[in-house]
Amino acid sequence: MPQTDPNVLNLPIATVEGQTTDNYTYSQAQINTVISDLPFIYNTPTQINTYTRDGATKGKIYTLSQFQNNEQSSYGPWIEYDSSTQTSYLNLYYKIQNYTVSGDINPGPPSNTFTIDNTNNKLIIQTNLLPPHTVGNFPISKTSPCYTYDPNNNTVQPQNVTFTLPLKPVYSDTPQPCSLGLEGYFFDNTGFFVCLDENAYDALSLECEDSYWGHPEEQGLYHHHTTPLALTNNTLDTKVRVVGFAIDGFPIVAPYLVKRDDGSFSPLSTNDLDECHGLKKNISFVFQGQTLTYSYFYVTSFDFPYLICALRGTVIGTYTNN
Repeated sequence: MPQTDPNVLNLPIATVEGQTTDNYTYSQAQINTVISDLPFIYNTPTQINTYTRDGATKGKIYTLSQFQNNEQSSYGPWIEYDSSTQTSYLNLYYKIQNYTVSGDINPGPPSNTFTIDNTNNKLIIQTNLLPPHTVGNFPISKTSPCYTYDPNNNTVQPQNVTFTLPLKPVYSDTPQPCSLGLEGYFFDNTGFFVCLDENAYDALSLECEDSYWGHPEEQGLYHHHTTPLALTNNTLDTKVRVVGFAIDGFPIVAPYLVKRDDGSFSPLSTNDLDECHGLKKNISFVFQGQTLTYSYFYVTSFDFPYLICALRGTVIGTYTNN
């Protein structure tokens, strides 16, 4: 897996209400085990399991977007079936090792500016959404093992995006739906989408990404569907690292370990989080020289839906792409 120095990305380390002060770090073997046996969420012609239109529901993405509704007839070999339990699993570790889009392409220099407008309660991010690291060889070559399962023919292109987010978002008891467009900004100068493809399937289970878990869409916008471990230097520990902001202004954190009642440590999963994939806890961190404090934050997990699945803020920010 790639390694990126988090100090270069200036990932803020947050103070979170109730988080253990114990220092515990997973080994690489423990991380590999975690991502080798993940629940696979699939749809059938008569039952949709990945999203809902009837309000926020834990484990499903709440969206009013329209889908093409083409049935998925086959899956990559990283979807494994256990006949003893009659259950399918996503072996993300196997996928990363064998079906990562190779390449070492420099997409161009990243560009971004941040404006904290305390008077008007706005955080403005202007960005070309090009990462500081190299990307895979997109379009995917026909000789790539990924091509059979995801013939992505798009090329990474610079964007001209302006996010206007609430600087002090307000928690709402009634979540709002997500879109299929940009749902926020990561500090590696990329955007992210919810983890659904155009047919409402789990995108991470079907599509192929590069070593930073990213790929371009039709307009060349390089994006993620979850937080790549490269952002945290491939580290999984008890530190809470802020990796970006959602479109409603609340922060997003990378996967991190919590101390369980029996004294063991494990990463938060969907079952630990609310119906928006976050936690209603106080969190504070330093960003652009200011200490920011929030009453809520989104958490990246290793199981579907991985990231945001509904929006918790009362006001949803906007973005333009010129």
